[in-house]
Amino acid sequence: MSNIESKLKVVEQGWKKLKKLSTIPLDLKRVALIRGKNLEYLSDAGNVESLMLYLGLNDEGLEEFPESIHQYCGQGLRIWQYPIQFSKYLIDLGKLKIDSYLEIGIRHGGTFVATVEYLEKFSPLKSAIGIDIIPCPSLLEYKQIQPNAEFVQINTQSKEYQEWLKKHERFDLVLIDSFHEETQCRNEFLSVKDKANIVAFHDIANIKYPGVRKVWDEVKNTNEFECREYIDQYENIDLSYMGIGLAVRKERL
Repeated sequence: MSNIESKLKVVEQGWKKLKKLSTIPLDLKRVALIRGKNLEYLSDAGNVESLMLYLGLNDEGLEEFPESIHQYCGQGLRIWQYPIQFSKYLIDLGKLKIDSYLEIGIRHGGTFVATVEYLEKFSPLKSAIGIDIIPCPSLLEYKQIQPNAEFVQINTQSKEYQEWLKKHERFDLVLIDSFHEETQCRNEFLSVKDKANIVAFHDIANIKYPGVRKVWDEVKNTNEFECREYIDQYENIDLSYMGIGLAVRKERL
């Protein structure tokens, strides 16, 4: 079997696994925790980091989280991020006044909801779209309280996705956080590269996903973007996890 065939087999197996997954309902009442904060509060990294804990974190891959925050896992919005990284990322996004958002790969939807709610505090969003290959009923429910939000169930490696993209002229911000395999990550970036002003990648520092880091390094080397990294790690965790890369087109700054 050739190297290319081996990589394609990994992707195929990964998609089969993803299709069997199901999502867990979110506690959308916690959205009020963001809506109730003023801009001064939300502009402080320490405040936002603490807020992420009370919004609730995911409990899949619990070994990646320090024991000190385990009590906040498995509840609320189930945000699958490190608050120590995500808080700084959100604050930088707030300064950019984002007007449209696409998140590729949403799992339970927590990162999507938290991002949309945070961005809305700083500048109105014309649209916010989350896409995934598996259903996400919580995002259908979320649309009832955030009319600009939309969920699309679609395979990003399909012709259907390419046709869907053609209907959308441009996205201000795109977060790529789906199946963390090099070829797919690169394909997803290339699919939005000419349609996005800002592209973010999740898991650029995760030891389990070297392919994501490789694609991120390629983006940094294009010289088309100003690139920022949010890769702070918690103490008492031996390995490197999560990490967010933010690539902003230089003309967008």
